[in-house]
Amino acid sequence: MYSDNKTTSYPLEILKASVTPIASIFGSGFLVIVPILNGTLGYNAWVGMLLICLLAYAVGSTIRSNILIVEPLIIKKTLSKGLSRVEKSSDLILSLAYCISISLYLHVMVSFILASINVQSLIVEQLIVCLLIIIIGAIGWFHGLSKLSILENISLLVTVLMILLVIISFIANDYQFIYKINSIHFSLPNHISSWGILAVLGGSLIVVQGFETTRYLGREYNSQVRIKACKFSQLFTTIIYMVLIFSLTPWLYNLNGISGANGLFFLIRNTLPFLAIPLVCVAVLSQFSAALADTIAGAEDIIDNSKKKIDRKHAYLRVCVIAILFSFTKTYTVLVLSSKAFALYYLFQGYLAFRLNRRVFKKVLYLLIQIILIWIVVFAKPIG
Repeated sequence: MYSDNKTTSYPLEILKASVTPIASIFGSGFLVIVPILNGTLGYNAWVGMLLICLLAYAVGSTIRSNILIVEPLIIKKTLSKGLSRVEKSSDLILSLAYCISISLYLHVMVSFILASINVQSLIVEQLIVCLLIIIIGAIGWFHGLSKLSILENISLLVTVLMILLVIISFIANDYQFIYKINSIHFSLPNHISSWGILAVLGGSLIVVQGFETTRYLGREYNSQVRIKACKFSQLFTTIIYMVLIFSLTPWLYNLNGISGANGLFFLIRNTLPFLAIPLVCVAVLSQFSAALADTIAGAEDIIDNSKKKIDRKHAYLRVCVIAILFSFTKTYTVLVLSSKAFALYYLFQGYLAFRLNRRVFKKVLYLLIQIILIWIVVFAKPIG
C-alpha cells in the first residue's frame, strides 16, 4: 500500500501529488460554503471560513504525522494489535464517509441544475440523485470507473479557473469595492446563537475535507512528497477560499435571504448573470467527478478491508447501495452527516497520532483536536 523507495521530493512531484487533495477540497466547498457562512455569520463570513480552514490545517497535522510515523510501522508490521484495529476501523469509517459524500456531491449538482431552470422540488432532487447513483453503479458494474478518473484533472482545472473568474469579476464589477468592504458593519445575525454558529461551522467540515487523500497515495509518491503535498493543498485552498469570501462579501445582500445549498447560483445570477450558466456547468463537472472519485475510493477501501475477498464490481455495488440510503435527505442534512463521518475518521487518525508521537506539544495539540472532533460528531448541525 505504501512505498518509500525515494527519500527526496521535487516541486513537480509535489504539485502532481496535490491534484487529488485540492480537487477533493474544492469538490463541494466553494459551491455551498457561501450561503452557509452568510446564514450564520453574515458579513463576518470570513471569520467562519478562517476558523474552518485553521481547524482543517490542525487536523491535517495528524495525517502528516501518521504518514511519517504510522505508515513505517504498518509496512514493517510492527504496529500493535490495538492500534492496528484503530487504523482498520478508521478505514471502515472512511468508506462510509465516502458513501455519504457521493450523495452530497450529487445533491449539490442537482440543486444547481434545478435552480438554473427555476425548479425547486426536494422530491425531484432526491429522485434524480438516486437515479444518478444507480447509473454510476451500473457503469461500475459493467465497465468499471477507472477510465473516468481522468475527469479529476479536468475538473480541478475548470473549477480553479471558475473560482478565479468569480473573484476577478466580482472585484472588477464595482470600482468602489474597497470602500464597500471598509464600510461594512460586522455584526452577527440575530437569529442564531454563538453555540449554534459553532455547531453549523462544525457541520461544514466537509468543505475542507480532502487533504487526507495524501495518506493513500503511497504507491505513487514517497512520504516527504505526500506530507508537502498535504501542506501545499491546504494552504493553497485556504488562500483561495479566503479571497473568494472577501470578494463576495460586499454583495451578500443579493442573496435576499436565500440560504439553500444553491445560494451561490442565485447570488451570481442576481449580481453577474453572465456567470450563472458557466457556474452550473462547473457544478455539474466538479460534483459528478467528485462523486466518481469517491465511488472509486470507497470501493478500494472495501476491497482492501476485505483482503480482496470482495471484487471490484461488488464493491461498487455496496458503495452505491449505501449512497442511495442517504439520497433521500436534504442537502444540508447529508452535508452534516458527511462532516460527522469524516470528523470520526479524523478522530481515529488523531488518536493514532496522539499515541505514537512523543513530543509533548504535539500530544497536547492532538488531544485538543480530538476534543473538538468529538464535539463535532456529537453537536454539529445543519443550518436552518
